[in-house]
Amino acid sequence: MIWIHLRTAFRLFQKQKLTAVINIIGLGIGLAFFSLLVSYVRDDLTFDKFHKKAAQTYILTSEFRDRFLCGVHHFIAEMLESEFPEVPPGSTVRYAIHSQVVRKEDRLAVKNFAFTDQEFFDLFSFEMNKGNPSLALSDPHNVVITASTAQVLFSGVEPLGRTLSIRIGDNFRDFVVSGIIDDPPGNSSLSFDGLLHYSHVFESYQIDKNNNDFVTLPIFTTTFLYLPDSRKAESLKAKLPAFNHRLYDAMWERVDIKPPKQGFDLLRFPDYHLSDISSFTFVSPGDSAFSWMLAGIAFLILILAFVNSVNLTLAQSSNRLKEIGVRKVIGARKSQLIVQLSTESLLTGFLSMVLGLSTTFLLLKPFNTLTGKHIPEKALFSSPAIGIVLAAVLFVCFLLGLIPALTLSQSKTADVIRGRFLKLKKSRLSLILFIFQFAVSIFFVIGTLVITHQVHYMASKNLGYDPSHILLVETQVPGERAAEGESLFHLFRSKLQTDGRVLAVSADSGTVGTPHGSITRRYDKDGVEHTAEFFMVGADYFKTLNVPLIKGRDFSSDRMTDIQEGIVINEAFVQDFELEDPVGHHISDFAVDKLPPQYTFDPLIIGVVKDFFVFSLRHQLVPMAFAQNGFAPIQRFRNILVKVKQGKETEVLKRLENIWNQIRPDLPFSYRFLEDALAREYNQEKNWSRIAGWSAGFALLIAAMGLFGLTAVTVMRRTKETGIRKVLGASMADILLLFFRESLKWVLLSNILAFPIAFIAARKWLEQFAYRIDIGIWMFVTAALLSLLTAGLTISWYAVRAALSNPVDSLRYE
Repeated sequence: MIWIHLRTAFRLFQKQKLTAVINIIGLGIGLAFFSLLVSYVRDDLTFDKFHKKAAQTYILTSEFRDRFLCGVHHFIAEMLESEFPEVPPGSTVRYAIHSQVVRKEDRLAVKNFAFTDQEFFDLFSFEMNKGNPSLALSDPHNVVITASTAQVLFSGVEPLGRTLSIRIGDNFRDFVVSGIIDDPPGNSSLSFDGLLHYSHVFESYQIDKNNNDFVTLPIFTTTFLYLPDSRKAESLKAKLPAFNHRLYDAMWERVDIKPPKQGFDLLRFPDYHLSDISSFTFVSPGDSAFSWMLAGIAFLILILAFVNSVNLTLAQSSNRLKEIGVRKVIGARKSQLIVQLSTESLLTGFLSMVLGLSTTFLLLKPFNTLTGKHIPEKALFSSPAIGIVLAAVLFVCFLLGLIPALTLSQSKTADVIRGRFLKLKKSRLSLILFIFQFAVSIFFVIGTLVITHQVHYMASKNLGYDPSHILLVETQVPGERAAEGESLFHLFRSKLQTDGRVLAVSADSGTVGTPHGSITRRYDKDGVEHTAEFFMVGADYFKTLNVPLIKGRDFSSDRMTDIQEGIVINEAFVQDFELEDPVGHHISDFAVDKLPPQYTFDPLIIGVVKDFFVFSLRHQLVPMAFAQNGFAPIQRFRNILVKVKQGKETEVLKRLENIWNQIRPDLPFSYRFLEDALAREYNQEKNWSRIAGWSAGFALLIAAMGLFGLTAVTVMRRTKETGIRKVLGASMADILLLFFRESLKWVLLSNILAFPIAFIAARKWLEQFAYRIDIGIWMFVTAALLSLLTAGLTISWYAVRAALSNPVDSLRYE
């Protein structure tokens, strides 16, 4: 019986080639898009779950100003093990990461090394190819490296047991390679090139581990806890606030900040990736809203493909009325009709799945580039991924066969043979599905226009300075060695001052092109707290960036007081503190520094510059101050800024590298162009723009394919009517209008339904940006014209053929 149904289905495909091809391609495209986006979402949802103990592993988080960080002071792990029975010895693992210079013979490379405890491999399931995981980090002189690092440094030579020189602090030290592990997978929050014993972290970070001043002691460690008993985890969590208050309340009181309510908390390790908790040791967390919105887009595209197939099946059913009627007359039961039509839909689904998975495989690399993901090919064909796609196919095919089967089988036999049902149930359902298809497509088009325009606005907005032709040379100086950064700046400045290709040289603590570099200072003015971001900059900083000076003067190398206490502020600072003429005044003249005396300084305002955007356009301009003296021991020059004449970038770059190799031969040269650094600020928005564009394209393509098939069926169904109209004197324009009018009015209705939903969604998305575009009416007009044009071109093929056909052939039809 099944073979008979399959043979009938194949015959139907041969008879209705156009409809079958459109059906299979439409579903295949929908499944490919669905599969790619589901792979993205699944990757986000399975982050870090490959570790066998992931569900029982917790991160100790710390609270600062109503936000939690995945970092605590390095000594907390030992205190937890010694003071709390819920944390047995050996159940904590500390983890910190830092860029280290590696030397192999005469080659230098910068690699990210994680400093951790020897229990690391007991807690995390990173596969070790060579070496003993239980002993790999037991000796402080051992190092574990990843397979890719071994390939780069040892070039095919067996690395196990060999020596590797790594710069720790000021000196290179030899370490023995005790293990080779697989590179961390793409869905791992822990990403590193190698592992070192935690005891080296203090020298690497250039800090005093015995420093008991919590205000100046940096937080650089993430502490993991293995707590297999959930009740003990809850018990420990309840004790953490009191523990935090005991440790840190005195510090909060010194800096005049209200202590946090909770202080410490526990976060399940697999929950980190989609949380809003910040971390400086992990891969940047994902965006749960982004993932779920992608899932929504994936299901919408799949639903569009499904709607397209249902519509085509219902439209084509008009050609099968007599077949179904005859089947019912000779005794075919409803179940037999349902099985026949379901077999046809399953065959369509199987062919679509083969096409969809093949397309997915081909599009995976472009998709990874588009989204910044690293989804491996094997993830597409894993059991869960295939299971999800197969479940989607079976569900779609079940409905695809069930809807027309029920529609046809429930109608009276006489009505089916006479074609009466065609004007009732089928036409209404098809119309609703057709409107839905185009409404979703128009929604995607409007979304694409909004996102693309916002991205263009951010990329082209005047930032208040000129980032063109500026090279950023990274000083690679840790915060505790600020003097070294200043020395590098002065050396570069002296060597480049006579170079005619260089227009200006300066330095900064990370003001532009980086998300960090400032120190937030808090002041009290008339009982109200005000904050300002303080940056450390070098001479000629505003000249290098071409930032206009409004009042006062710039820093002068002839005035020692400028270096010691002078600051230049921006317009936002003047407005926020409500100052009339700030130049020549100390901050203490109008506000009180809220830090303790040992951390305060009373700068003198020497000038005011025009506002310029240091941070992303997602944020409002904030009060900023620029000084030549950093806030020790944290601030230092991160970048040396070199303004170059246009067309001379390559030549100057070589000169900069030569200078670097002369003064810092122990470190590899590292640089960026400022324009490239700024472009990376909006990578996520650019990804959104591309994904929305592809979604709109797929949606319109699927809708157009569906309309193409529907038009073909409609033209064939009205062949005799077309012939009669032409015999009675209808012109070609009349025939074209006959077909255009019926479809285009429903496309217009789809626009009307999509407009308010698209407007609300676009406005909600734009709220995350402090500086954003206005949603213009032209976006809706463009979407409407594009949808009408797509529909018009789709209909034209068959409508023109019908208008040009010979009336004699039309009247002889059937």
